[in-house]
Amino acid sequence: MKLKTTMALVMLAWLSLIALSFFWNYTNAIKEQERVALFSARNFFQHIVAARLWNAQHAMCLSQKRHSQTNILMCQ
Repeated sequence: MKLKTTMALVMLAWLSLIALSFFWNYTNAIKEQERVALFSARNFFQHIVAARLWNAQHAMCLSQKRHSQTNILMCQ
């Protein structure tokens, strides 16, 4: 009877360690996923900013239509 109780406690402790490890890894994976998503979004935004800056510095800022106005922010 003592052997069964000891084995049950050892198995319970082992399962508890496995569950703790799973939840630890799961929360770390979620945090890493959010970090990578934020990093990708920032890089994408910086790419757009750089492209707009390059276009503003190298493109001619002329309006296509007679009554339309040019974007002053892009032509500085």
